[in-house]
Amino acid sequence: MPALAGAADREPMTVDEASRLGEEFGVIVGDVDEAIKKELNLERAQGVAVFEVIGSSRADNAGIKVRSIITEIDKTEIGNMIDFGRAIKRAMKECNFTV
Repeated sequence: MPALAGAADREPMTVDEASRLGEEFGVIVGDVDEAIKKELNLERAQGVAVFEVIGSSRADNAGIKVRSIITEIDKTEIGNMIDFGRAIKRAMKECNFTV
């Protein structure tokens, strides 16, 4: 399995594709920047913030809420939109994964 994760980490990923994959999962997300860090009183500007959850989506059914910060998907650390895109692309191929 680590070989798969390593290969996926080298696949090209754009912020636009990561956004599209997030929408496919059921969330509208963006990088945690300094403004979001301050607004949500976070220690670090890391991960992706959930701005919207699409009703009746996989994310909605999983209980993900607006203003959540996604920092990990299936034990893969999420630092930004590119990390999110790679991890959610890999995870959505599975029936069951953790966010």
